[in-house]
Amino acid sequence: MGKRKRRKNRSGRPLNAGGGSPAERQSPPEDPALRLESQAIDPAVPPERVADSLLAYYEGEHVPGELAFEIVREASAERARDIARAALELEPTSLPALTLAGAVAEALKEADACVGYYRKAVEISPDPMTHWCYVVALQAADRNADALEELERLSRLDPAEWAADPLYRDSYVEALRRQTLFSDADACPCGDGRSYDDCCRPRELAALDRFLDRSPFDALRRAILQYEPEAEDLEPVLAEARSRWFMEDVDRERDEGEARLFAEWAWTCARLGEDEDDEEEPGDSVLRLFLEDPATPGPLRRQARQWIRGVRWGLWLIKDPTPDPGVRVIDLLTGSTLYASIPHEQIDGLVPWTAILGALVPVEGVWRTGAAFYPMSPSTADHLASVILGLAGGVAKQVAGSKRASRLDPYGGLPATVVAEQMGQADELVCHFVSHMVDLALPELLGLLHEWAREVPALRNMDSHPLLLIKADIAVADPASLQRHLQDHPDFRMHEDEIVWMGRPMTPGEAEASLAGIKAMARTEGIDAEDLDPSNRWTLGTVELKGSVLTLDTNSEERLEAFLEVLGGFGAEPEMVARTAVDPRAELARRAADPSELSMPADVEGWGMSKAGLDAWARTWPDEAVPALAGMTPRRAAQHAQGHILLEALLRDLEHRAAANLRRGVVDVDVAELRAVLGMSEGHRPHVSATSPV
Repeated sequence: MGKRKRRKNRSGRPLNAGGGSPAERQSPPEDPALRLESQAIDPAVPPERVADSLLAYYEGEHVPGELAFEIVREASAERARDIARAALELEPTSLPALTLAGAVAEALKEADACVGYYRKAVEISPDPMTHWCYVVALQAADRNADALEELERLSRLDPAEWAADPLYRDSYVEALRRQTLFSDADACPCGDGRSYDDCCRPRELAALDRFLDRSPFDALRRAILQYEPEAEDLEPVLAEARSRWFMEDVDRERDEGEARLFAEWAWTCARLGEDEDDEEEPGDSVLRLFLEDPATPGPLRRQARQWIRGVRWGLWLIKDPTPDPGVRVIDLLTGSTLYASIPHEQIDGLVPWTAILGALVPVEGVWRTGAAFYPMSPSTADHLASVILGLAGGVAKQVAGSKRASRLDPYGGLPATVVAEQMGQADELVCHFVSHMVDLALPELLGLLHEWAREVPALRNMDSHPLLLIKADIAVADPASLQRHLQDHPDFRMHEDEIVWMGRPMTPGEAEASLAGIKAMARTEGIDAEDLDPSNRWTLGTVELKGSVLTLDTNSEERLEAFLEVLGGFGAEPEMVARTAVDPRAELARRAADPSELSMPADVEGWGMSKAGLDAWARTWPDEAVPALAGMTPRRAAQHAQGHILLEALLRDLEHRAAANLRRGVVDVDVAELRAVLGMSEGHRPHVSATSPV
């Protein structure tokens, strides 16, 4: 209850001017809201006096529902009824009296009475809280069709506010659920007395159809595509925009989805009639010219205005892509949460925790995706979010100073895919600013994503050396003496015709996963794998000695240098005779360009590991130190405030990859089982503040 102006009630006495001793009257004034609450639950204070004070204090305003619940809980239901009745007798048509009566009816679970009072209240007040309470009352009374129609009306007026509210999603989900829950002959749950088929079903179906119907948006897009503004610089401006977008990448220009995304971006960002010498005349977009053209039909003009005023460009995270009938999306850049209608042809290929870069447009109160968007994994989204927020922060710092710009770095370096929703939505000014930044920088952001996609990951061996497959022929002195030195040394082991150079011991998890993988590969070659018992140390290389020439196979320059030092220590006087090196990154890049060359054994699953190897990895991983968790084990990270956030991001990335592999028929890690082992259930979330440490 916020501060309000003091005024006199009907008795002529100020609300906080009670009796008492002179000492009491000289004490600091009591909070009027707390005094009202005390009066309301005090049986010694007549209900009429309480009602009079409440109406005076909340004159022209909505009475908070918590007050009614407090009276019922701390006094009695009858006391609450008496106060509401007295308020209605004093001011039968005022907003505070009606909302107080509605809140009391809600607290007492009198659904029909609650709906009646709030319906009268919304007729006289535009207060959003009053309309919100009316929708809650309709839902509680099982009048979902009425709730949907009210929400549709409100979301057309303010889609950013109402189409983002959980009530909005709840009503659509309930309407969809009822289509299979009730038969045609079942009584309608609204209590009207008619069958569901003759009462609320047609209205709920109509609301669902309107939510899913993309035809008005598609008609608007077609009209803009066909629109030819009278602008002399149209062709050169669009050509420049195309060049900036595709950067002469022929493959991208041929991609139908990216071409559609470019078209929608160009409608709003390409400026026609722009005067380079006049910064105050930036020119008009194609969409703006379409809106202002007198020949544009009224409905299309209205929708174009909705697009210009309401479009949100962002990086949207989708936890569950299954429509119900819409999909809940969270902007990783601002924390905004919306309930959007996404067509099946766009959503069908997505898996949980997919992030999409693109625009959401409110058309007739329903948030809809544009013609295309760019999907990515959660880890890529975290990387891109840091780039965008860094860009926005830099611009804000130039425009408004460092103090204002600091508000655009709310996550403190933590993964946006985890903390964005917990931090809550940024203020509306920041949301619009970040959306504008994404819009302006979209060609460069997409170029960055394509560059990342083409990058072959840095490959390293178990010693973190850059991977390079080396075969070296080395001339040595006194081969017989060298043979004895190698056989006697604990880091070398004879195996058939070669000598194995051994490295550090494996962890238990590494050993179990390695053994499972070796057995799987042995079975594919028809070898009895049950008696295999490989060493529990990593192999650094293999050595073959023929005469005075030794051949080493290893996988890094650092290991080759280390081996030459070992030989020198044995007095072998090593001298390089021949050397070949293969960079596996180049080979991977070649194979990526020709996927037909890629092949795997039949029983090799996700990550190139067998099912047995994956299971072995999953059993030991919780207790292995993980670099991505700042060196903590997953089990330790689950109990650590910041580690919990990093672990959640890692698990989401695993879930995303496992779901994508499953679509391809490839078995992957059971992340649900990992979550259970680690106590990382979906509802377990640590508190995150804006000052969380990096």
